[in-house]
Amino acid sequence: MWTILAAFFLIAFVTAFLLLIVRLNNKDKNREHAELVNRFRQLAKDHDLCMIDEEIMDNLAIGLDDEKRKFLVLKRLSRNNYESAVVDLNEVTSSEKREVYGRVYPERYATLKDVMQLEKIVLELEFEDERKPLQISFYDFIENSDHEIGEMKKKARRWETLLFNLKRSQERKRA
Repeated sequence: MWTILAAFFLIAFVTAFLLLIVRLNNKDKNREHAELVNRFRQLAKDHDLCMIDEEIMDNLAIGLDDEKRKFLVLKRLSRNNYESAVVDLNEVTSSEKREVYGRVYPERYATLKDVMQLEKIVLELEFEDERKPLQISFYDFIENSDHEIGEMKKKARRWETLLFNLKRSQERKRA
């Protein structure tokens, strides 16, 4: 009887401990997400931007001010390290969703030489001048799960279309 009771208390203790760890982890994720949103809103305010559309993901926040023709990007690199860019869309010549593929563990599976896996989904912005294209990563196989691929493809395609339509409407105004 005492053995069963001891086992029950041990299971209850382990379960409570695991639930506490999960709750603390979720609290950290919520805090990090709130920090990303706050930094993004402050960055938009600092540049006097009014976003008509924005997308907030785990480590990326992007937004569009169509009146000023600016595209805001904020990427979390690590816990307190961020990288941002304010892109003048008048300087962008094209925006394209790209899927970057790489070999599947070539050192382990020598017989699978031609098997490729999706490594990244990026939105690539090219500029009029000689600047290096800006790549905005929506999916990275190291950071994201495979089941997110479809959703991230849709998000990247939506932003590609949005920026293309904005550029096309600007060209029509000029004509």
